[in-house]
Amino acid sequence: MPIKEEVKIGFLLLVAGALSSCSKQSHSKNNLKSKSPETILQAKYSDIPTPLNSILLPTERDDTSTSKIELLTMQSSLSAEQMHDFYIEKLITQGWDINDFSTHNDTLLVCEKPHKECIVSTINTGQKTQAKESSLINIFIKQKEP
Repeated sequence: MPIKEEVKIGFLLLVAGALSSCSKQSHSKNNLKSKSPETILQAKYSDIPTPLNSILLPTERDDTSTSKIELLTMQSSLSAEQMHDFYIEKLITQGWDINDFSTHNDTLLVCEKPHKECIVSTINTGQKTQAKESSLINIFIKQKEP
């Protein structure tokens, strides 16, 4: 019994649509892989502010470690004191409770939310950018156990 021409065309359109859909899914997975580490981290830690003038530095990760602490390291053209003020203001607006253990030379903020903790440490690098001292920011993040 011969298959009607309309059924053949319908079947071909269905296959073409399925192949097109697979192609789009594959393409979007490739886009995910090509996103920069900064973009992925900003999405993952959207409640931890990132200064616009900072650069995310690569950090070594120990994939065999059982530690659930993540480290973000950034360099900024702002001084440690300016970064301290930035993080105090921005973390409060993101709902963090902050304990400030900073001294004259070092900035250390211990921050807490119901579901996570973070420590923000900023130090001056000793390098000058545009007559200002730049700083290094280390942020340690840990999800709380339920």
